[in-house]
Amino acid sequence: MNEPSSRITDPLQMWTIGHSNRTLQQFLSLLKRQNISSVVDVRTVARSKRSPHFNRMILLDLLRARGIPYLHMPGLGGLRKPIKDSINLGLAEDVRGYADYMGTPMFWKNLDVLIEMLRVDRVAVMCAEADPARCHRRLLSDAAMVLGVEVFHIVDAGPATKHVITPSARVAGKTISYPARGEEHGEGQPGLPGFGDFGRS
Repeated sequence: MNEPSSRITDPLQMWTIGHSNRTLQQFLSLLKRQNISSVVDVRTVARSKRSPHFNRMILLDLLRARGIPYLHMPGLGGLRKPIKDSINLGLAEDVRGYADYMGTPMFWKNLDVLIEMLRVDRVAVMCAEADPARCHRRLLSDAAMVLGVEVFHIVDAGPATKHVITPSARVAGKTISYPARGEEHGEGQPGLPGFGDFGRS
């Protein structure tokens, strides 16, 4: 598996949020509560039929008018297909593809760009699904934690929830995988539940 270029030496922080069916005002209120200064959109396709104010160009203009930079990063988006001979058998198939993608240079290149943003801004990584446990933000957060980033999930108007690395994750140095439990002994296990819309809206 490919490794990220470097590990963070100084503590950095990252927030995640799902727009779901929130109004723009509700969304902005959650960002303000956490003092978020930039939004990084990790939807593969940055549009929403149910909530058109979260379409990429509309959201870009709405946030820009409020002094909040917006960046669409499809290189960190979900909707990935599993590879043949995947090692991430501890995850359901619709989730496994993203874990496989996390083993590629392209993923880590994009993550490095995000990490550089964390050095200068309070960044919220945004997708469609409100619950981070049902979104690829969970695995993205795992990868950030491997590099030493503290991750917090904005779920509601209460305090942000600190990310806990996925139980099935196996961390080796600066890499992460999700093997089936007991695979060394030939036992295996069913994949963990999937992530819902996985970046669709």
